[in-house]
Amino acid sequence: MTEVALKAVESVIHTRECVRAYSTLFKQGWVALSDKRFSERQAEQIKKSLTGLAAPLALQNAAANKNAEPDKNNSTSFSLTQTLLAARSRLINPSLMSATQEQSKPADGEWLLALLALDEQWRNPWLNLMAARCREAGAMSDTDVLVKLVSELGEAAQWVTPILQTANDLKTSPSPLAELERELIGHSLDENAAIPSLVRILREAFLLVQLQQQNLNSIEPIKTIDGSSKAFSDNWCAGRLLALPSMASEPSTLKACSENTPQLILQSLPKSPDAHAGVDTGNSVETTFDYLNRQPWAMLLSLVIFTQDAWAAEQRGGLLLECQAGQNAYAPNAIQVLVQGSEGDEVAIGSLADMLLALFDDIGMGFYPYTPDALDLSQQLSPLMGELLNRQLWQYRDGSSGRLGYYQIHPTFSDACYSLPLSPLFGRKSKALQHSIKTCALQLREAKLLLAASATKNTKTHSELNTINTGAAHGF
Repeated sequence: MTEVALKAVESVIHTRECVRAYSTLFKQGWVALSDKRFSERQAEQIKKSLTGLAAPLALQNAAANKNAEPDKNNSTSFSLTQTLLAARSRLINPSLMSATQEQSKPADGEWLLALLALDEQWRNPWLNLMAARCREAGAMSDTDVLVKLVSELGEAAQWVTPILQTANDLKTSPSPLAELERELIGHSLDENAAIPSLVRILREAFLLVQLQQQNLNSIEPIKTIDGSSKAFSDNWCAGRLLALPSMASEPSTLKACSENTPQLILQSLPKSPDAHAGVDTGNSVETTFDYLNRQPWAMLLSLVIFTQDAWAAEQRGGLLLECQAGQNAYAPNAIQVLVQGSEGDEVAIGSLADMLLALFDDIGMGFYPYTPDALDLSQQLSPLMGELLNRQLWQYRDGSSGRLGYYQIHPTFSDACYSLPLSPLFGRKSKALQHSIKTCALQLREAKLLLAASATKNTKTHSELNTINTGAAHGF
Protein backbone atom coordinates (compact mmCIF):
# COMPACT_ATOMS: atom_id res chain seq x y z
CA MET A 1 0.00 0.00 0.00
CA THR A 2 1.40 3.40 -0.97
CA GLU A 3 2.02 6.10 1.60
CA VAL A 4 -0.82 8.20 0.16
CA ALA A 5 -3.25 5.27 0.33
CA LEU A 6 -2.14 4.47 3.87
CA LYS A 7 -2.77 8.04 4.98
CA ALA A 8 -6.21 7.95 3.36
CA VAL A 9 -7.11 4.77 5.27
CA GLU A 10 -5.83 6.24 8.54
CA SER A 11 -7.84 9.38 7.91
CA VAL A 12 -11.05 7.41 7.40
CA ILE A 13 -10.40 5.39 10.57
CA HIS A 14 -9.80 8.66 12.40
CA THR A 15 -13.13 9.97 11.11
CA ARG A 16 -15.00 6.87 12.23
CA GLU A 17 -13.71 7.43 15.75
CA CYS A 18 -14.98 11.00 15.57
CA VAL A 19 -18.41 9.67 14.57
CA ARG A 20 -18.31 7.26 17.52
CA ALA A 21 -17.50 10.17 19.83
CA TYR A 22 -20.43 12.25 18.56
CA SER A 23 -22.74 9.24 18.82
CA THR A 24 -21.57 8.62 22.40
CA LEU A 25 -22.17 12.27 23.21
CA PHE A 26 -25.82 11.90 22.26
CA LYS A 27 -26.40 8.46 23.77
CA GLN A 28 -24.98 9.13 27.24
CA GLY A 29 -25.04 12.93 27.36
CA TRP A 30 -21.27 13.40 27.52
CA VAL A 31 -18.05 12.15 25.99
CA ALA A 32 -14.60 11.87 27.58
CA LEU A 33 -11.75 12.60 25.18
CA SER A 34 -9.33 11.09 27.67
CA ASP A 35 -10.79 7.70 26.72
CA LYS A 36 -7.94 5.47 25.54
CA ARG A 37 -9.72 4.65 22.29
CA PHE A 38 -9.08 8.19 21.05
CA SER A 39 -5.65 9.05 19.75
CA GLU A 40 -4.20 12.45 20.54
CA ARG A 41 -5.01 13.62 17.03
CA GLN A 42 -8.59 12.38 17.25
CA ALA A 43 -9.12 13.99 20.66
CA GLU A 44 -7.81 17.33 19.38
CA GLN A 45 -10.07 17.24 16.33
CA ILE A 46 -13.17 16.34 18.37
CA LYS A 47 -12.34 19.05 20.88
CA LYS A 48 -11.93 21.61 18.10
CA SER A 49 -15.30 20.65 16.60
CA LEU A 50 -17.20 20.63 19.90
CA THR A 51 -15.73 23.79 21.43
CA GLY A 52 -18.38 26.48 21.33
CA LEU A 53 -21.18 23.96 20.75
CA ALA A 54 -20.93 21.54 23.69
CA ALA A 55 -20.52 22.39 27.38
CA PRO A 56 -16.99 21.70 28.67
CA LEU A 57 -16.15 19.44 31.59
CA ALA A 58 -12.78 19.30 33.31
CA LEU A 59 -12.71 15.56 33.88
CA GLN A 60 -9.24 14.23 33.17
CA ASN A 61 -10.69 10.82 33.98
CA ALA A 62 -14.46 11.10 33.96
CA ALA A 63 -15.05 8.00 36.06
CA ALA A 64 -12.42 8.76 38.69
CA ASN A 65 -13.00 12.48 39.01
CA LYS A 66 -16.78 12.63 39.14
CA ASN A 67 -16.79 15.84 41.18
CA ALA A 68 -13.93 17.62 39.45
CA GLU A 69 -14.32 21.37 39.07
CA PRO A 70 -15.04 22.32 35.45
CA ASP A 71 -12.56 24.44 33.53
CA LYS A 72 -13.71 25.64 30.11
CA ASN A 73 -10.14 26.37 29.00
CA ASN A 74 -8.73 22.93 29.74
CA SER A 75 -11.54 20.51 29.03
CA THR A 76 -11.02 16.90 28.06
CA SER A 77 -14.74 16.07 28.15
CA PHE A 78 -17.90 17.64 26.80
CA SER A 79 -21.58 17.57 27.66
CA LEU A 80 -24.51 17.60 25.24
CA THR A 81 -26.26 20.97 24.79
CA GLN A 82 -29.51 22.40 23.44
CA THR A 83 -27.56 23.80 20.50
CA LEU A 84 -26.51 20.33 19.33
CA LEU A 85 -29.93 18.82 20.03
CA ALA A 86 -31.63 21.61 18.08
CA ALA A 87 -29.38 20.85 15.11
CA ARG A 88 -30.29 17.18 15.41
CA SER A 89 -34.01 17.98 15.49
CA ARG A 90 -33.74 20.11 12.36
CA LEU A 91 -32.17 17.19 10.51
CA ILE A 92 -34.63 14.53 11.64
CA ASN A 93 -37.64 13.54 9.58
CA PRO A 94 -40.55 15.55 11.08
CA SER A 95 -42.71 12.42 11.04
CA LEU A 96 -40.44 11.01 13.74
CA MET A 97 -40.78 14.00 16.03
CA SER A 98 -43.89 12.93 17.98
CA ALA A 99 -43.58 12.12 21.65
CA THR A 100 -44.67 8.50 21.59
CA GLN A 101 -43.15 7.28 18.33
CA GLU A 102 -39.53 6.41 17.66
CA GLN A 103 -38.40 9.94 18.49
CA SER A 104 -35.51 8.79 20.63
CA LYS A 105 -34.21 6.43 17.94
CA PRO A 106 -34.28 8.22 14.59
CA ALA A 107 -31.45 7.93 12.08
CA ASP A 108 -28.81 10.41 13.20
CA GLY A 109 -26.79 10.08 10.01
CA GLU A 110 -27.24 13.61 8.72
CA TRP A 111 -26.53 15.06 12.16
CA LEU A 112 -23.31 13.07 12.48
CA LEU A 113 -22.20 14.12 8.99
CA ALA A 114 -23.01 17.76 9.77
CA LEU A 115 -20.72 17.52 12.81
CA LEU A 116 -18.00 16.02 10.61
CA ALA A 117 -18.50 18.93 8.22
CA LEU A 118 -17.23 21.27 10.95
CA ASP A 119 -13.80 19.97 9.86
CA GLU A 120 -12.76 21.61 6.58
CA GLN A 121 -10.93 18.43 5.58
CA TRP A 122 -14.28 16.65 5.14
CA ARG A 123 -16.42 19.67 4.36
CA ASN A 124 -14.42 20.69 1.28
CA PRO A 125 -15.12 17.53 -0.78
CA TRP A 126 -18.82 17.94 -0.01
CA LEU A 127 -18.70 21.61 -1.00
CA ASN A 128 -17.11 20.61 -4.30
CA LEU A 129 -19.94 18.12 -4.79
CA MET A 130 -22.49 20.84 -4.05
CA ALA A 131 -20.78 23.23 -6.46
CA ALA A 132 -20.91 20.56 -9.17
CA ARG A 133 -24.63 20.10 -8.52
CA CYS A 134 -25.18 23.84 -8.77
CA ARG A 135 -23.28 23.99 -12.06
CA GLU A 136 -25.37 21.11 -13.41
CA ALA A 137 -28.56 22.90 -12.38
CA GLY A 138 -27.34 26.14 -13.94
CA ALA A 139 -26.91 24.38 -17.27
CA MET A 140 -30.53 23.25 -17.31
CA SER A 141 -33.17 25.08 -19.30
CA ASP A 142 -35.36 25.27 -16.21
CA THR A 143 -33.70 27.99 -14.11
CA ASP A 144 -36.02 27.24 -11.20
CA VAL A 145 -33.92 24.15 -10.38
CA LEU A 146 -30.85 26.26 -9.57
CA VAL A 147 -32.90 28.90 -7.77
CA LYS A 148 -34.48 26.22 -5.55
CA LEU A 149 -31.12 24.58 -4.83
CA VAL A 150 -29.47 27.85 -3.80
CA SER A 151 -32.53 28.86 -1.80
CA GLU A 152 -32.46 25.59 0.16
CA LEU A 153 -28.74 25.99 0.84
CA GLY A 154 -29.48 29.27 2.55
CA GLU A 155 -26.44 31.03 3.93
CA ALA A 156 -24.29 27.97 3.20
CA ALA A 157 -24.31 29.18 -0.41
CA GLN A 158 -21.52 31.51 0.78
CA TRP A 159 -19.27 28.45 0.95
CA VAL A 160 -20.22 27.25 -2.53
CA THR A 161 -20.05 30.52 -4.49
CA PRO A 162 -16.22 30.93 -4.35
CA ILE A 163 -15.78 27.39 -5.65
CA LEU A 164 -18.06 28.07 -8.60
CA GLN A 165 -16.12 31.24 -9.37
CA THR A 166 -12.68 29.60 -9.36
CA ALA A 167 -13.04 25.88 -10.15
CA ASN A 168 -13.29 24.70 -13.75
CA ASP A 169 -13.33 20.92 -13.44
CA LEU A 170 -16.12 20.04 -10.99
CA LYS A 171 -17.26 16.44 -10.86
CA THR A 172 -19.91 14.57 -8.88
CA SER A 173 -17.48 11.87 -7.81
CA PRO A 174 -17.58 9.99 -4.48
CA SER A 175 -15.88 11.65 -1.52
CA PRO A 176 -13.26 9.80 0.57
CA LEU A 177 -16.04 9.10 3.09
CA ALA A 178 -18.46 7.53 0.58
CA GLU A 179 -18.61 4.22 2.46
CA LEU A 180 -19.30 5.95 5.78
CA GLU A 181 -21.93 8.13 4.10
CA ARG A 182 -23.75 5.04 2.88
CA GLU A 183 -23.65 3.53 6.36
CA LEU A 184 -25.09 6.65 7.96
CA ILE A 185 -27.74 7.82 5.46
CA GLY A 186 -28.13 4.95 3.00
CA HIS A 187 -26.50 6.82 0.08
CA SER A 188 -23.13 8.28 -0.72
CA LEU A 189 -23.44 12.04 -1.06
CA ASP A 190 -22.47 12.01 -4.74
CA GLU A 191 -25.66 10.12 -5.63
CA ASN A 192 -28.67 11.97 -7.02
CA ALA A 193 -30.87 10.58 -4.25
CA ALA A 194 -28.58 12.19 -1.65
CA ILE A 195 -28.83 15.76 -2.98
CA PRO A 196 -31.45 16.80 -0.35
CA SER A 197 -29.27 15.30 2.40
CA LEU A 198 -26.17 17.08 1.10
CA VAL A 199 -28.04 20.40 1.10
CA ARG A 200 -29.31 19.89 4.67
CA ILE A 201 -25.92 18.77 5.97
CA LEU A 202 -24.07 21.79 4.55
CA ARG A 203 -26.79 24.22 5.60
CA GLU A 204 -26.71 22.89 9.17
CA ALA A 205 -22.90 22.81 9.25
CA PHE A 206 -22.80 26.49 8.22
CA LEU A 207 -25.22 27.40 11.03
CA LEU A 208 -23.17 25.41 13.55
CA VAL A 209 -19.95 27.12 12.47
CA GLN A 210 -21.62 30.51 12.94
CA LEU A 211 -22.89 29.53 16.40
CA GLN A 212 -19.50 28.10 17.26
CA GLN A 213 -17.77 31.37 16.49
CA GLN A 214 -20.30 33.30 18.56
CA ASN A 215 -20.11 30.94 21.54
CA LEU A 216 -16.40 30.13 21.75
CA ASN A 217 -16.06 31.76 25.17
CA SER A 218 -19.66 31.97 26.32
CA ILE A 219 -20.69 28.37 27.05
CA GLU A 220 -20.25 27.86 30.75
CA PRO A 221 -18.88 24.58 32.13
CA ILE A 222 -21.42 22.23 33.67
CA LYS A 223 -21.03 19.91 36.62
CA THR A 224 -22.11 16.31 36.98
CA ILE A 225 -25.44 15.67 38.70
CA ASP A 226 -25.50 15.14 42.44
CA GLY A 227 -27.88 12.25 43.05
CA SER A 228 -28.40 13.25 46.68
CA SER A 229 -29.73 16.73 45.68
CA LYS A 230 -27.30 18.32 48.13
CA ALA A 231 -26.09 20.45 45.23
CA PHE A 232 -29.61 21.16 43.97
CA SER A 233 -28.70 24.41 42.20
CA ASP A 234 -25.96 22.59 40.26
CA ASN A 235 -28.46 19.97 39.12
CA TRP A 236 -31.11 22.48 38.01
CA CYS A 237 -28.90 25.01 36.27
CA ALA A 238 -28.57 26.79 32.94
CA GLY A 239 -27.32 24.39 30.29
CA ARG A 240 -28.73 21.30 32.01
CA LEU A 241 -30.91 18.91 30.00
CA LEU A 242 -33.93 17.08 31.40
CA ALA A 243 -34.92 13.79 29.76
CA LEU A 244 -38.55 13.89 28.64
CA PRO A 245 -41.05 11.78 30.64
CA SER A 246 -41.43 9.37 27.71
CA MET A 247 -37.75 8.46 28.07
CA ALA A 248 -38.49 6.63 31.33
CA SER A 249 -40.07 3.83 29.28
CA GLU A 250 -37.00 3.63 27.04
CA PRO A 251 -34.07 3.14 29.45
CA SER A 252 -31.90 1.70 26.70
CA THR A 253 -31.92 4.96 24.75
CA LEU A 254 -30.17 7.12 27.31
CA LYS A 255 -27.53 4.90 28.84
CA ALA A 256 -28.25 4.20 32.48
CA CYS A 257 -25.65 5.70 34.78
CA SER A 258 -23.81 3.36 37.09
CA GLU A 259 -22.29 4.44 40.38
CA ASN A 260 -18.95 5.23 38.72
CA THR A 261 -20.36 6.94 35.65
CA PRO A 262 -20.92 10.71 35.61
CA GLN A 263 -24.50 11.75 34.99
CA LEU A 264 -24.98 14.93 32.99
CA ILE A 265 -28.65 14.65 31.98
CA LEU A 266 -31.44 14.71 34.56
CA GLN A 267 -33.28 11.46 34.00
CA SER A 268 -35.59 9.03 35.75
CA LEU A 269 -33.60 6.34 37.53
CA PRO A 270 -34.77 2.94 38.81
CA LYS A 271 -35.49 2.55 42.49
CA SER A 272 -32.63 1.09 44.49
CA PRO A 273 -33.57 -2.51 45.46
CA ASP A 274 -32.09 -2.12 48.94
CA ALA A 275 -33.25 1.43 49.67
CA HIS A 276 -33.67 1.94 53.42
CA ALA A 277 -32.90 -1.70 54.07
CA GLY A 278 -35.92 -2.79 52.06
CA VAL A 279 -38.38 -0.73 54.07
CA ASP A 280 -41.11 0.72 51.88
CA THR A 281 -44.01 2.42 53.62
CA GLY A 282 -45.52 3.78 50.42
CA ASN A 283 -45.89 7.44 51.31
CA SER A 284 -43.39 7.97 54.10
CA VAL A 285 -41.32 11.16 54.03
CA GLU A 286 -38.15 9.11 53.65
CA THR A 287 -39.44 7.21 50.62
CA THR A 288 -40.77 10.43 49.08
CA PHE A 289 -37.32 12.00 49.39
CA ASP A 290 -35.73 9.09 47.52
CA TYR A 291 -38.50 9.13 44.94
CA LEU A 292 -38.03 12.82 44.19
CA ASN A 293 -34.26 12.39 43.90
CA ARG A 294 -34.56 9.69 41.26
CA GLN A 295 -37.56 11.17 39.40
CA PRO A 296 -36.71 14.71 38.23
CA TRP A 297 -40.14 15.32 36.68
CA ALA A 298 -41.77 14.46 40.01
CA MET A 299 -39.31 16.87 41.66
CA LEU A 300 -40.19 19.65 39.23
CA LEU A 301 -43.96 19.17 39.52
CA SER A 302 -43.67 18.94 43.31
CA LEU A 303 -41.91 22.30 43.29
CA VAL A 304 -44.72 23.73 41.15
CA ILE A 305 -47.39 22.59 43.60
CA PHE A 306 -45.29 23.71 46.60
CA THR A 307 -44.80 27.14 44.99
CA GLN A 308 -48.56 27.34 44.44
CA ASP A 309 -49.17 26.61 48.13
CA ALA A 310 -46.56 29.12 49.35
CA TRP A 311 -47.89 31.78 46.97
CA ALA A 312 -51.45 31.29 48.21
CA ALA A 313 -50.22 31.77 51.79
CA GLU A 314 -48.96 35.25 50.84
CA GLN A 315 -52.54 36.25 49.91
CA ARG A 316 -51.22 38.37 47.05
CA GLY A 317 -52.25 36.51 43.94
CA GLY A 318 -51.68 32.88 43.19
CA LEU A 319 -51.60 29.96 40.79
CA LEU A 320 -54.62 27.86 39.81
CA LEU A 321 -54.19 24.44 38.18
CA GLU A 322 -57.50 23.31 36.72
CA CYS A 323 -58.68 20.09 35.07
CA GLN A 324 -61.03 20.64 32.15
CA ALA A 325 -64.55 19.28 32.50
CA GLY A 326 -64.98 15.69 31.35
CA GLN A 327 -61.31 14.79 31.71
CA ASN A 328 -59.81 12.16 33.96
CA ALA A 329 -57.99 13.97 36.78
CA TYR A 330 -55.50 11.07 36.95
CA ALA A 331 -54.62 11.38 33.26
CA PRO A 332 -55.77 14.78 31.92
CA ASN A 333 -55.13 15.80 28.33
CA ALA A 334 -53.80 19.09 29.69
CA ILE A 335 -53.90 21.12 32.90
CA GLN A 336 -55.10 24.69 32.52
CA VAL A 337 -53.09 27.31 34.42
CA LEU A 338 -54.54 30.59 35.64
CA VAL A 339 -52.63 33.29 37.50
CA GLN A 340 -54.46 35.42 40.04
CA GLY A 341 -53.60 39.08 40.50
CA SER A 342 -53.44 40.78 43.90
CA GLU A 343 -57.08 41.80 43.45
CA GLY A 344 -58.18 38.24 42.76
CA ASP A 345 -58.60 38.67 39.00
CA GLU A 346 -57.66 35.56 37.05
CA VAL A 347 -55.84 35.34 33.73
CA ALA A 348 -55.47 32.06 31.82
CA ILE A 349 -51.86 31.69 30.66
CA GLY A 350 -52.20 28.39 28.82
CA SER A 351 -51.47 24.83 29.90
CA LEU A 352 -49.04 23.55 32.51
CA ALA A 353 -46.86 22.42 29.61
CA ASP A 354 -46.88 25.97 28.21
CA MET A 355 -45.68 27.28 31.55
CA LEU A 356 -42.93 24.67 31.89
CA LEU A 357 -41.65 25.34 28.38
CA ALA A 358 -41.49 29.05 29.16
CA LEU A 359 -39.83 28.32 32.51
CA PHE A 360 -37.04 26.27 30.90
CA ASP A 361 -36.51 28.97 28.31
CA ASP A 362 -36.16 31.54 31.10
CA ILE A 363 -33.69 29.56 33.20
CA GLY A 364 -31.67 28.25 30.23
CA MET A 365 -32.44 24.55 30.67
CA GLY A 366 -33.40 22.22 27.84
CA PHE A 367 -35.01 18.88 27.09
CA TYR A 368 -33.56 15.57 25.91
CA PRO A 369 -33.71 14.23 23.24
CA TYR A 370 -35.67 17.14 21.70
CA THR A 371 -37.72 20.17 22.67
CA PRO A 372 -41.43 19.26 22.57
CA ASP A 373 -44.33 21.57 21.82
CA ALA A 374 -47.01 22.16 24.44
CA LEU A 375 -49.37 19.47 23.12
CA ASP A 376 -46.60 16.88 23.01
CA LEU A 377 -45.41 17.71 26.54
CA SER A 378 -48.98 17.70 27.91
CA GLN A 379 -49.43 14.16 26.59
CA GLN A 380 -46.20 13.06 28.25
CA LEU A 381 -47.11 14.70 31.55
CA SER A 382 -50.54 13.05 31.65
CA PRO A 383 -49.49 9.68 33.18
CA LEU A 384 -47.44 11.50 35.83
CA MET A 385 -50.56 13.09 37.30
CA GLY A 386 -51.87 9.75 38.48
CA GLU A 387 -48.52 8.93 40.03
CA LEU A 388 -48.38 12.23 41.90
CA LEU A 389 -51.95 11.78 43.15
CA ASN A 390 -51.39 8.17 44.22
CA ARG A 391 -48.23 9.13 46.08
CA GLN A 392 -50.16 11.93 47.80
CA LEU A 393 -47.92 14.71 46.53
CA TRP A 394 -50.69 16.40 44.57
CA GLN A 395 -54.37 16.38 45.48
CA TYR A 396 -57.40 16.80 43.21
CA ARG A 397 -60.46 18.66 44.44
CA ASP A 398 -63.83 18.90 42.71
CA GLY A 399 -64.87 22.43 41.82
CA SER A 400 -67.87 24.12 43.39
CA SER A 401 -70.25 26.86 42.30
CA GLY A 402 -69.64 26.13 38.66
CA ARG A 403 -65.84 26.08 38.97
CA LEU A 404 -63.68 23.42 37.38
CA GLY A 405 -61.92 20.78 39.43
CA TYR A 406 -58.43 21.77 40.49
CA TYR A 407 -55.12 20.51 41.85
CA GLN A 408 -53.36 21.56 45.01
CA ILE A 409 -50.68 20.21 47.31
CA HIS A 410 -51.63 17.19 49.39
CA PRO A 411 -51.79 18.10 53.10
CA THR A 412 -49.52 15.20 54.02
CA PHE A 413 -46.88 16.30 51.54
CA SER A 414 -47.28 19.95 52.57
CA ASP A 415 -46.46 19.03 56.17
CA ALA A 416 -43.56 16.86 55.03
CA CYS A 417 -42.00 19.77 53.10
CA TYR A 418 -41.44 21.57 56.41
CA SER A 419 -39.93 18.55 58.15
CA LEU A 420 -36.73 16.57 57.69
CA PRO A 421 -35.49 15.30 55.33
CA LEU A 422 -37.44 17.45 52.84
CA SER A 423 -37.28 20.83 54.62
CA PRO A 424 -33.72 21.75 53.47
CA LEU A 425 -34.71 20.95 49.89
CA PHE A 426 -37.99 22.88 49.80
CA GLY A 427 -37.11 25.54 52.34
CA ARG A 428 -33.69 26.58 51.08
CA LYS A 429 -31.98 24.69 48.25
CA SER A 430 -34.76 25.02 45.65
CA LYS A 431 -35.70 28.64 46.44
CA ALA A 432 -34.19 29.96 43.21
CA LEU A 433 -36.23 27.53 41.09
CA GLN A 434 -39.39 28.29 43.07
CA HIS A 435 -38.82 32.00 42.46
CA SER A 436 -38.35 31.30 38.74
CA ILE A 437 -41.64 29.36 38.61
CA LYS A 438 -43.52 32.27 40.19
CA THR A 439 -41.75 34.89 38.06
CA CYS A 440 -42.45 32.93 34.88
CA ALA A 441 -46.16 32.65 35.73
CA LEU A 442 -46.37 36.39 36.38
CA GLN A 443 -44.56 37.20 33.14
CA LEU A 444 -46.94 35.01 31.15
CA ARG A 445 -49.89 36.72 32.87
CA GLU A 446 -48.52 40.15 31.98
CA ALA A 447 -47.93 39.07 28.37
CA LYS A 448 -51.53 37.85 28.10
CA LEU A 449 -52.84 41.12 29.53
CA LEU A 450 -50.76 43.17 27.10
CA LEU A 451 -51.94 41.03 24.21
CA ALA A 452 -55.57 41.46 25.27
CA ALA A 453 -55.12 45.24 25.66
CA SER A 454 -53.55 45.45 22.20
CA ALA A 455 -56.38 43.41 20.68
CA THR A 456 -58.97 45.65 22.37
CA LYS A 457 -57.23 48.78 21.10
CA ASN A 458 -57.10 47.41 17.55
CA THR A 459 -60.75 46.44 17.71
CA LYS A 460 -61.69 49.93 18.96
CA THR A 461 -59.63 51.61 16.23
CA HIS A 462 -61.21 49.40 13.57
CA SER A 463 -64.68 50.21 14.92
CA GLU A 464 -63.96 53.95 14.87
CA LEU A 465 -62.73 53.74 11.27
CA ASN A 466 -65.88 51.89 10.28
CA THR A 467 -67.98 54.62 11.94
CA ILE A 468 -66.07 57.34 10.09
CA ASN A 469 -66.38 55.52 6.77
CA THR A 470 -70.10 54.93 7.32
CA GLY A 471 -70.62 58.61 8.15
CA ALA A 472 -68.74 59.68 5.05
CA ALA A 473 -70.85 57.41 2.91
CA HIS A 474 -74.00 59.09 4.24
CA GLY A 475 -72.58 62.56 3.73
CA PHE A 476 -72.05 63.34 7.43
